[in-house]
Amino acid sequence: MQQHSTSKPRVLVTEDDESVYRFIVAVLERDGCVVEVAQSGPEALKALERELFDIVLLDVNLPGIGGLDVLAVGRTLQTDAEFVMVTGDGSIGTAVEAMKLGAFDYISKPIGVD
Repeated sequence: MQQHSTSKPRVLVTEDDESVYRFIVAVLERDGCVVEVAQSGPEALKALERELFDIVLLDVNLPGIGGLDVLAVGRTLQTDAEFVMVTGDGSIGTAVEAMKLGAFDYISKPIGVD
């Protein structure tokens, strides 16, 4: 696994909706973050195995492997990263499960700039 080569926050955005991830990337890059995008669960796991991130924005509903499963594995790969679950669903049960699996926070779409 590669170590951080920059002091800028490294963020993995895991989202399959192109308009959503383009918006998130634009905001984060404007704020000085280094951003990588994964559009599926398997892509996210590969990125988490390959390099370290400070923050992982993780959509609950992903193709291939769901966000909660990525969270469960990802927390073992990236013990210092903060995982923030993102969903358009907003289910209380899913939020509780995410927090039990170690998510730092759980936010609903649409995502605002704040």
